[in-house]
Amino acid sequence: MHDTALNHLCEGFLLAKEADGVADTTLETYRVMYRSLAFPQELFDDANLITQQDMQAWVISLSHYAAATRDQRIAKVKAFFN
Repeated sequence: MHDTALNHLCEGFLLAKEADGVADTTLETYRVMYRSLAFPQELFDDANLITQQDMQAWVISLSHYAAATRDQRIAKVKAFFN
């Protein structure tokens, strides 16, 4: 991952999940979800700039995935941002 604020948050989130005993496959699912976030660079630099509209655009970008895959990624990103 590149050195951005959002990347640091993601790495910290993954470390916390790992410490909680989350399975390796679940951790990898979180990584895949994170890599699928297609935001402008400024949003990676300052996660506070991410809006509901940015998240809605991301969800729309998942439309080519099967419903189960899309739902899994949405669930993981919700956990990350909560």
